[in-house]
Amino acid sequence: MEGADTPRESKRQNAQEPDSAATEEVTESPAGSLQLPPGLSRFLTRPAAVALVVWLVYAVFIGALFAGKHDARDFVDEGSFFVQKGSGSQLIRMDPTYHGYDYIGYDGQFFYYMALDPVGARPYIDTPSYRYTRILYPMLARGLALGQPGLVPYSLIFINWLAAGFGTFMLATWLDRRQLSPWYGLIYGLYPGILISVRYDLSEALAFSLAAAAVLLFDHQQLRWRLAGALVFGAVGLTRESALAIAIPFVLLELNRRAGRVNRYLRNLSSATVLGSLSFGPYVAWKIFLALWLHTLSGTADQEGFVPLPFLGLARVVLKPDNRLGPNESLRAVVVPATVVLCLVLYAFWKRQRPFAMGWLVILEYVVFVAFLSNFAYIDEIASPRVTTGLVIAAILSLPELVALGVGVRTWFLVAGALWLSSLPIYVAPAVLQPFYRLLQHFHVPGLHRAGAAIARLPGRL
Repeated sequence: MEGADTPRESKRQNAQEPDSAATEEVTESPAGSLQLPPGLSRFLTRPAAVALVVWLVYAVFIGALFAGKHDARDFVDEGSFFVQKGSGSQLIRMDPTYHGYDYIGYDGQFFYYMALDPVGARPYIDTPSYRYTRILYPMLARGLALGQPGLVPYSLIFINWLAAGFGTFMLATWLDRRQLSPWYGLIYGLYPGILISVRYDLSEALAFSLAAAAVLLFDHQQLRWRLAGALVFGAVGLTRESALAIAIPFVLLELNRRAGRVNRYLRNLSSATVLGSLSFGPYVAWKIFLALWLHTLSGTADQEGFVPLPFLGLARVVLKPDNRLGPNESLRAVVVPATVVLCLVLYAFWKRQRPFAMGWLVILEYVVFVAFLSNFAYIDEIASPRVTTGLVIAAILSLPELVALGVGVRTWFLVAGALWLSSLPIYVAPAVLQPFYRLLQHFHVPGLHRAGAAIARLPGRL
């Protein structure tokens, strides 16, 4: 494994400041094409512009859900089964004024229960030893809500909204340091795995955004910044343990940070040990605490289990399509783009005659979270995008090595990115257009009514 890429000093010259405010006005070039004001043009090349787009998209998405008569608790997707299953908590109980209960619900309800009553939520959770592992997200929501139960649903939404743009900004900044377009970060920010996390109060948006921040901190040459990155990776482990896979190459690369001498591994072993302890130690310590409290370490969610043979989970879904819970987007929007990126990495290994660290991360993410992923993740169209979010980050981190191989590789990467985002309209369109459908119902024009009916029939589960 070769050393990590270090950011090159930017060779781009700063544009000269305009002599007068008049130059800020929109002008036309001799060819007649419209030119942006210099200030706006510069802003659009910065990571903040990419993050702003992500924040705006999610703000529109969340606002449309509220405009469509959704309640903040609808994001939780509570199931009456689990509310009635447990007992003992004064904060977790059926609310006769709320009419949005499903029967089973979805995973976000367990974060909601832990945020409401961290200790008393245990009887209401399907697998406490597994759900309590991801404690940071509900505790942040509880703290942001100042312990007020009525504010918890809103704090869960706000944290994920903020995290989606924050993680995008971190990755865009990492790209910008390598003189690559920060707009590649949009693939992460608008990836359906992050969107689903925001929509259902899940922990992926926070976990992977923290991981992106840790990656940026590890980019520094000074050890204190990398120690801070390791601490952030420690927080990642308390948010979603599978996202810790991203930390592995960065800890291992510490062994090879100073090249040139045979004993460089021994000299770097101490710092690598400290970074590894800070990255993985909090998760291990928390699991030990949970084992002592809950008297068990076993348990996992069905959609995040694994199969003994590669692609067995996917094969079970393809051979038995009746088992699908909804429109199956997994093959086109998860497996195919992941496989394209894997092939690009293997091609880069062959072309360069040596591997690179982030390429190994792509392989690790692919093998674990695509090839050996359980069929339960593939039959649920909103499970597999969440589980494979780490692979999207790994692909973006591989970009400096991939795009150096030429336009063809860059084009195939963009194809993979387009496929990753191809299911986005299916998830977003119904939520965004439903308020317009309600508006069209007030008009009795036949054409408008047919348009509203078409909106109502749009596919999608969100």
